[in-house]
Amino acid sequence: MEIKLTQREEEVLLGIAKGFTSKEIARELYLSDNTIITYRKQLLSKLKAINSASLVYKAAKYGYLELEN
Repeated sequence: MEIKLTQREEEVLLGIAKGFTSKEIARELYLSDNTIITYRKQLLSKLKAINSASLVYKAAKYGYLELEN
């Protein structure tokens, strides 16, 4: 499965995987909350996920996330 994620989408994805809220991710990346919500929606659509948990699972499965021990 070849899905292209932008660098910003990868940054948002990492924040989601770490359990951060949209507001926390926005603050970290110097973006608005609404921008992060838009990125979340794009990620859900691109990876065909139904929620944050399935998004993180699919992202790890397809190699977009490296899980730390």
